[in-house]
Formats: sequence, structure tokens, C-alpha cells
Amino acid sequence: MNKHDPKRAEIFLAHQEIIDDIVINEEIPSKILNELWSGDWAIYHVYETVLVMLQQTADPLIAERAADFDDVRALLLRLWYGEKTKGFLSCRNL
Repeated sequence: MNKHDPKRAEIFLAHQEIIDDIVINEEIPSKILNELWSGDWAIYHVYETVLVMLQQTADPLIAERAADFDDVRALLLRLWYGEKTKGFLSCRNL
């Protein structure tokens, strides 16, 4: 993938890092188990909290990172609802 489309590979790696985020991976199940949130609300709200923090910065690199978090949230919610995706980048039109 790197050889054929470095931009997509870069986005894929950014998305993978977000999915592997320890804090998010602990926070979502915690909200479901301890606060009895539904799974989709936990996904939406935990990612929204991160997005709000990232969007409050003037740094363009961090703003781009916010778009990655939004993409991952959208993908996770589609998966939660059982919707099919066209590929790993179906969140963003590239």
C-alpha cells in the first residue's frame, strides 16, 4: 500500500493509531459498563470529547488530526450499526 498510494497509507496509519488509543479503548467500555451508556452513545460521546479538545487549537496539524478522529468515529458507528463500508477510507473522500 505504501508504494502505490502513500497518502492513503499515511491516513490508514493515523486511523490505526487512533483505534489503538489506550485511553479511548478504556473509556468506551467504562461508559457502557459503569454508566450504562449504549454502545453507540459511548462511541459518539468519547470521540466527541476528544474532537472538541482538538478543534479548539489553532495548530493546523492538530486540526487535521481532528478530522482523523471524526473519520474513525464515523467508521466505528457504521460498524456498530452493521453498515457495510467500501473500504478503510470510505470515511473520507480522497
